Amino acid sequence: MPLYDFECLDCGHKFEAIIKYEDADSQTCRSCDGETKRLVSAGRPIFFREGYYEHFTNKPIYIKNKQELKQACEKYNKGSVYLDDM
Repeated sequence: MPLYDFECLDCGHKFEAIIKYEDADSQTCRSCDGETKRLVSAGRPIFFREGYYEHFTNKPIYIKNKQELKQACEKYNKGSVYLDDM
């Protein structure tokens, strides 16, 4: 699922959401439940984020840093765009 950026029309709060394309126009603000608009981003760089990754096994695994990501890629014979700059 794609990552979308939103901005609340009522309070101005900005947030990101990983949602289905079909649900991208029906989001409400997470702060005030107000109406939102989807922001258009013109290609931003990809950064590694600490967290759970689901593309290695059926059960998500927690990866703290790029070294653990590299080890998981080698163990499960997978690749990651986050390692391109290493």
